[in-house]
Amino acid sequence: MNKIWIKNISYTLCGKIMAMIASVVTDIVIARLLEIQSYAEWTFFFSILTMLNWAGWLGINISSKVIVSKCTSDIEEAKCLKSARLVRFFFSVCIGIVLYVFLPRLAPLGGYPQKYPELKWLFSVACILVFFNSFVEFYKEIFMGVNKFKWLFLITTAEYMGYFLFSTFFLFLNREIKSVVYGYVASGIVVFLIGYFGIYLNYRDKVVIGKNLLFEYVVPIMRYSIPIALLGMGVVILTEMDTFMLGIFSTKENVAVYGIAKNICHKAAHLNNAFSSGIMTTFSVVTANNFMDRKSKYKNAERINIFITTLISAGLFLFSKATISILYGKSYLEAAHVINILIPYYFLFGISNFYSFFLDFRNKAGKRCVWYCSVVFLNMLLNRILIPKYGAEGAAIATSISLLPYTVYSYVASVKEWNEINYQIKNGGLQ
Repeated sequence: MNKIWIKNISYTLCGKIMAMIASVVTDIVIARLLEIQSYAEWTFFFSILTMLNWAGWLGINISSKVIVSKCTSDIEEAKCLKSARLVRFFFSVCIGIVLYVFLPRLAPLGGYPQKYPELKWLFSVACILVFFNSFVEFYKEIFMGVNKFKWLFLITTAEYMGYFLFSTFFLFLNREIKSVVYGYVASGIVVFLIGYFGIYLNYRDKVVIGKNLLFEYVVPIMRYSIPIALLGMGVVILTEMDTFMLGIFSTKENVAVYGIAKNICHKAAHLNNAFSSGIMTTFSVVTANNFMDRKSKYKNAERINIFITTLISAGLFLFSKATISILYGKSYLEAAHVINILIPYYFLFGISNFYSFFLDFRNKAGKRCVWYCSVVFLNMLLNRILIPKYGAEGAAIATSISLLPYTVYSYVASVKEWNEINYQIKNGGLQ
């Protein structure tokens, strides 16, 4: 690997490790300081919040990253970032207003007040959480796109350490779900300011922009955000619909146990994300002159990702029981069994995520939509069949099986993309 890769991956990996540790510790603190019934309600709400966050992104964050990664100068980057931030602010405000007006009215459908007594209040403040989360993720994607991975590390660390510190502080003051929400809001405000300052500091001398230039970047950002948004909804349904359906069709205990298992698998995937996000900007632009070099680097990266995924899968299998017992306590020990069932899901996610990153940077997100829709449908169908009878185990089985078709597709699509690039070079269509 070259020095740029090592530097980018190091910053990203350190950020992901900090995020993983802080996130798991935060979850442990919440599980231990809240009663199991309250922790289950938080887990149920958090799965809904995650889906709302993805809806709030609307594909704008990743679209902005891809567009800005193709800019060839600091001036172009500054113009693109200005446009992207205006688009982000407009849609974040609009979505926040819609959620504030309509979401609390849906609380009875989720089990309020009998099963989840705090759900209506949680729904009423979700708009604030979604607003700040949209900007937190926006800044992370932007700094990745402009290859400023030091700022990506700073924002990632500040976000998850903020969740831990603020939530723990408020929980010690008052052991209820509202304290966790206050912690998340406080962290969102801090990271929002850090991200704004980061862009200002790096581009304050370069922003010269008019209306025509604004629309020059707004249109591409909006156009590419559409398939990204559709894929994003597919991803979040695949990753969170199981927890949501558990909350509806099963017990609070199953929700709590599954939430812990799923959280650990997701945090393990941070290492794959760190590796993939640290290198994929390299393949954003492939020409006839650099094709062989880029193809060779891609193959090496592919092998490394498979090795990382296999190693982590083995670690999850060998140490999950001891880890759950030590960190969460014996009352949550069933989560270790659920983790073992989710290992195929993590493995498939780690592999397919690598190819998905590549396809996104090659402007091929639209072609993934149909396949992901089939995955979403399969996931929902299997969850509906298995959860009522098998609870958390059924959700884990459904989630693991449903990702298999998309993993096969993402690999095949990546191979075809390299073949297409090679074909264009041979026929003079790519210089």
